[in-house]
Parts: sequence; structure tokens; C-alpha cells
Amino acid sequence: MEGRERNQAKWPKTPSRTNPIHDPTTLAKNAKKKLLKQQKWEAKKAEKKAQTKEQKKKEGERKRKEWEEKLSSCASEEERLKLIESRRELRKERMGKRAEEKEEKTQRLRKAKEFGLNIVIDLEFGLNIATTTKSAEARDESE
Repeated sequence: MEGRERNQAKWPKTPSRTNPIHDPTTLAKNAKKKLLKQQKWEAKKAEKKAQTKEQKKKEGERKRKEWEEKLSSCASEEERLKLIESRRELRKERMGKRAEEKEEKTQRLRKAKEFGLNIVIDLEFGLNIATTTKSAEARDESE
């Protein structure tokens, strides 16, 4: 009995694999690698998201400055109003086009939902390849 108790003290029990809560210190080597890789990926993802957000912000500021410069360079009030109106028209066109695309997509999806999927299986596809191979082999043998 003393030997058994000594072995148990020497080798602590490992957590069962069914236990969902694992201490990172008791994870296997591959599991630690996966966990570390996941953490690195999440950190990189957050960093990239912050970079894209910053780029969008800078791009918006640049466009705003260009627009203000364009407006300030207009000589008369009429030119300014024409410029503003043309910009509004372009925006309306873009929004209309986007709305049309969205409507087409919803109609396509609604139609697919209604009719489901059509699957066609060409059972002769492999047969054609097999027959051409066999006929080529037969020709080679006859020669």
C-alpha cells in the first residue's frame, strides 16, 4: 500500500478528456500550440481591423477636404449650386442602382427558396472516358 500511495503522490492525476474546463498549464503540447495560434490570430485580427478603420477615417477626411476645396474654388454661387446638385444626382443614381441590385438579389433568393435546388448528375461522364480508354487499348493491341 505504501508503494501505491507513493506513486500517486509522485504522479498527480491528469484531468479527464471529458472535462471541458482545462487549465492551460495542463494542456497537451499540440493543444497549447493551437491555443497560442488562436490568440495570435485574434490579436492580429483586431490590429488589422483597427488599421482598416483608421484608413477609412483618413480617406473620408481626404475626400471631405477635396470637396471643400472644390466648393471654395467656385467663382459664383451658381457654379456652387450646380456642383452640389450634380453631386446629389450622382448619389441618387448610386443609391437607386444599389436598391435595384438588392431587390434583384432578394427576388433571386426568394425564387430559389420557392423552387429549391435542381441537381443534375451525368452518369455517362465516366462511361465516356472509360470507353475511349478501352477502345484506345484495343487499337494498340490490334496493331
